[in-house]
Amino acid sequence: MAYIEQALAQLPPGAQLKERLRIEEESCDDVAGDEGKQHASRNYEVTGIDPEKIRNYFRTLRDWLKENNFRVLEDKANNEFLWVENNSDSFRMTLKTVDQTRLILISASPCVWRDGTPE
Repeated sequence: MAYIEQALAQLPPGAQLKERLRIEEESCDDVAGDEGKQHASRNYEVTGIDPEKIRNYFRTLRDWLKENNFRVLEDKANNEFLWVENNSDSFRMTLKTVDQTRLILISASPCVWRDGTPE
């Protein structure tokens, strides 16, 4: 949640997060080597911002992520989609626009064993 809050702080006053989806435990079994591990994710729409400035906000957040220890996993500038991973702790974030009128932020924890060790 800290990365999402830090990203939100890059936007104008009044920007808020509206939770769209929360997953507490999701299997990482689709990733080789992560069988049995879990991760959590949060999906938010940013509200309280000017829809006419979505592209500017997207660029601001893209720059902030790149300057704050995130490496790019996928960047579709034309579609305004960015997927990044933090170099220190493997948290991932996705930034995307919907119809050039909505801004979405998604964060996902790294895959971890539920109790810290394999079962």
